[in-house]
Amino acid sequence: MTQKDGQMRKILILLALLCVQLSINAQEQALSTAKDFLKQMPEGVIPILTHNNVLDMLDFISAGQKAEVTNRMNGKSEMTQLSTSSASISLCSTTRVDLHLMPCADNKTLIYLISTTETADSLRDSVVKVYDSRWQLAGDEYQIKNFDPRLFNDVKINTQTKSLTMQETQHQLVFDGESSSDTHNVVRIRHAVWDENKGIFKFTD
Repeated sequence: MTQKDGQMRKILILLALLCVQLSINAQEQALSTAKDFLKQMPEGVIPILTHNNVLDMLDFISAGQKAEVTNRMNGKSEMTQLSTSSASISLCSTTRVDLHLMPCADNKTLIYLISTTETADSLRDSVVKVYDSRWQLAGDEYQIKNFDPRLFNDVKINTQTKSLTMQETQHQLVFDGESSSDTHNVVRIRHAVWDENKGIFKFTD
């Protein structure tokens, strides 16, 4: 192989890589709203819902109708809110899923999926999972974890202000003569702001 052939081969490889990157960027730009991402969401992300369940809810809520469907467990699930950058789905009477799109500086989008379950004594516990635009789990550095199993986390994201709030609540034992309302102690409320360059929420306290 001559030096000229080697240079041509390098150019062709670079052009191929550029085409792949442009294709990926075009795909991410095409999937620009919460509705678009929900249409592409694999069934395993929210196992209780079928793909048709999600499509039906999107059609209903877009038409201004009650977006309620019968899920895999023969129960009722309802999409209660849909905007350009977020959506909320009530899976059952005690569990809600919130989806939030968070844009990064490199034109990529991360999907934050918050599953919140309310216990019998009105405590809320949130589990946050973060996905890339192809619904692959993002790396550990993006995840919001519950580091203390004794605490219940109630996580909320505001896509307009690009902020996250996590309220950590501790459940204490109930003694004779005490009311159940005295057994929930808010340990702390933590705040995080969105860093578009790094594509992560950074806690400020």
